Amino acid sequence: MDISYYVTIPLLIGILCGMVFGDVHRERTNKMSGRADPLHAMTHELKIDHDYLRKIQMGIKTWECRKDDRDYQKGDFLLLQDYDRNNGYYVNNGSRDKNQVMVKVLDVFGRTDSEKEFCKAGYVTMSIKVVE
Repeated sequence: MDISYYVTIPLLIGILCGMVFGDVHRERTNKMSGRADPLHAMTHELKIDHDYLRKIQMGIKTWECRKDDRDYQKGDFLLLQDYDRNNGYYVNNGSRDKNQVMVKVLDVFGRTDSEKEFCKAGYVTMSIKVVE
C-alpha cells in the first residue's frame, strides 16, 4: 500500500474526533454560561462619561467597572456611548466615531468568592481592549 494511506486514515480520524469533541465542549459551555448561543458574543450598549470614553479611546483606561446586572462574559463586546449625565442626553459632536467606542471584554473579575473581597458587592471589573 501507498504511504499516503497510512497518513490519510489517522488524519481523517483526528478531524472527526475534533469535530465531535468540539460539539461536546460547545454544548457544555452553553449549559454553563446560560447563553442561548455561546458562539456569538453579546454586545452591550452602555452609557459612559465623556472623560472615561476619551481615556479608553487613547488606551489609557483598559478596564471597566460595572454593576453585574447584564451577565457580562469574556468575549462579549461593550458599545460605550458618550453620555452627558448632567443634561441627560447622548453627546453628538457630528462624528459618531468620536462619541462611541467598541471594546471587547478580555476577562471578568469579581464573581468568585476569592475575587468578591476586592470588588464592591454586585459589581464586576472587566479587562477591555478597543476593537480597531
